Amino acid sequence: MKQLDCVLGIDMGTGGARVGIFDLKGTPIVFCEEPYPLYTPASGRAEQNPDEWWAAICKASRRAIRESGIDPSCIKGMSVDTTCCTVLLSGEDMVPLRPAIMWMDIRASEQAKRMYETGHDALKYNGYGMVSAECLPAKALWLKENEPEPLKRLVAKTVKSLILSSVKQLPRASAAPVLSMPLPCCSVKDSSLNEVTLLKATL
Repeated sequence: MKQLDCVLGIDMGTGGARVGIFDLKGTPIVFCEEPYPLYTPASGRAEQNPDEWWAAICKASRRAIRESGIDPSCIKGMSVDTTCCTVLLSGEDMVPLRPAIMWMDIRASEQAKRMYETGHDALKYNGYGMVSAECLPAKALWLKENEPEPLKRLVAKTVKSLILSSVKQLPRASAAPVLSMPLPCCSVKDSSLNEVTLLKATL
């Protein structure tokens, strides 16, 4: 196996997980992609299964490591990016409480309209324009009004923090077969303070 210090990046898109391995100068070594399905249970709705995200990450990561020929111990760190405005609810055990509501889902159109009509000061962050049905607070309000049960066990997580937390919680013996490398992880803090303020005002 090659002894070359490198880093691994995971890009979680709408259509699949893409994994890239780069040397420490940023030169690409390998790219691998694993698709996952998008479910459209009704008009204006789009959902995905988080278990399929995780399976795709693991499969693409294993393949990238294998194709690169890099010794997994040479991978010094990783980063993850995901789609914005995708909502995923999980409990304390990190098990998802329902399918993820994707960024493109507009089921919360009526909730977004009501949020705009509050005239709350937090709307200044949106230029006092219309509130998008794709935004996180509108989707959270839809969940509160239409699926209140999962919210009783809710631990607010971004998709990115769910992925990183899942990796971090794996015992070393379990993490090795999954991604075949040590994974330095960091917690992720949601910085959408204006959206949180607007959500509180609406609820």
